[in-house]
Amino acid sequence: MATAKRLRGQIAKAEKRNDDEKARSLTRQLGATLLQEDPEEALIVFRKARTKNSQWKQDFELIRGVVDTLWELERFDEYGNAVEEWLQLAKDLEDKHEEMRALTMLGNHKLASADKKRDPSLYNDACDAYNRSLEIANMLKDTNMMASCNFNLGNVYNSTGDKLNEKRVYIATLKILDDCDRSRLIVNDKDQAQNLNNLEYNTCMALGELHND
Repeated sequence: MATAKRLRGQIAKAEKRNDDEKARSLTRQLGATLLQEDPEEALIVFRKARTKNSQWKQDFELIRGVVDTLWELERFDEYGNAVEEWLQLAKDLEDKHEEMRALTMLGNHKLASADKKRDPSLYNDACDAYNRSLEIANMLKDTNMMASCNFNLGNVYNSTGDKLNEKRVYIATLKILDDCDRSRLIVNDKDQAQNLNNLEYNTCMALGELHND
């Protein structure tokens, strides 16, 4: 907790200097640090920060901090509400990248709820969220999200037993991955390259299980 204590001290100094941007940046760091050590305290930090002023409330990193912390705490009803708030903020600010990310998280929430309740309408909601995210990903030419959305749709079809569509979107995922230049990513964005490699592996495993069935 020494890092958290140091960050709190730096935030206090920034606030004393009326350096709002520095204080906000340090608060993001504090929340991320606490998420690893004390998620309940992290949630307090993120939520309190978003009440400070309009700029802080519109900070996407802070609302994502709330979302990630609620997921870590398994407070899924609150998580769903926070994702909806994130999505609305993205729409209000006309930020398509954040809207795409929020829609994917909304799809994850709907799918988890559907699997728990075995509710067909929630599976439809999950598909709708993933398809809306995929539409934006195609528009932005975001290869990572294009592949991820197709893979997520495959997970929905797996849960509903729709093997034809499950196979279709998994194959689409592999085609997207085959077409992208991962050699460039290895140089410029190693994390994204690794994410795509993991996605390819998981898709191949899912297709293998589908074939065995």
